[in-house]
Amino acid sequence: MKNILGTQENLRLYNKAGNVVYEFIKGLVYPLERTYNEFGKVLTYRDSNGYSFEKTYDSNGNELTFKNSDGYSRGFDIP
Repeated sequence: MKNILGTQENLRLYNKAGNVVYEFIKGLVYPLERTYNEFGKVLTYRDSNGYSFEKTYDSNGNELTFKNSDGYSRGFDIP
């Protein structure tokens, strides 16, 4: 990781390209945590209320799958 910027309330980690790869935000109603791929797309999301999701992408950045903590999931057909 190139930079670590944050306070006790918030934290962001960046890769060498300057893209956010991890973020924790405490200042919201429900603190949340997110991870990102090298292109800035959200991979995982989790809040303190228990909700979360995960996503996967193909090499072109198209979303392939989505799965959340409520049991919902979907896949995408890529043309």
